[in-house]
Amino acid sequence: MTWKKFEYFLNAVFYCIWRADIRVSAWMDKSFEILFYPIIILLPRTWRRKFHERCKATEKEIESLRYDKKNGWNIGWAKQWFGYAYSGYPSFISFMSVGITVSLTYELSQEYKVCIGLLTILLPILIADIPAYKAVYSNDKYIKYYKQFEKEDEQWHKKWYRITTAFCLGGVLSMVLGILAAFGIAFLLKT
Repeated sequence: MTWKKFEYFLNAVFYCIWRADIRVSAWMDKSFEILFYPIIILLPRTWRRKFHERCKATEKEIESLRYDKKNGWNIGWAKQWFGYAYSGYPSFISFMSVGITVSLTYELSQEYKVCIGLLTILLPILIADIPAYKAVYSNDKYIKYYKQFEKEDEQWHKKWYRITTAFCLGGVLSMVLGILAAFGIAFLLKT
């Protein structure tokens, strides 16, 4: 896989996570409206009118806080979810390394084991995050890709939502398998 394909793949996944987060936010907004509608109806007419006027007055400000592509609420959540999904893959190696180090450092004190365990978990994840950061976040590359992805048709979006779902589930599965492998390795090397 070339760097350009890797960059395109990660940015498309990040874009789909961002779009999914926007959909979830819209769904939550509608849910809150439905929940609070009976309370708003019970307010006196003047209070209801003021409430609706204030909602309209702050609507643009809230939209910019939520949908801004650089610092918005949704992009912040998308960055977190993308990081969790991406970090699941190198965590497989991390947890396998933990299984090996736990069995090899069995005689060390608890403090050393914790430090070595944290290093073996974090080091592969941090090293693997460098190319992802460079492909997506450096120089705000994702914004350039967003402009390209917004022009794509519905078929493209459906395809990439499926790929993104598989990518996220694969990250979770990789992490779970890594944890199971760590226990298996620690058990085999200890006996």
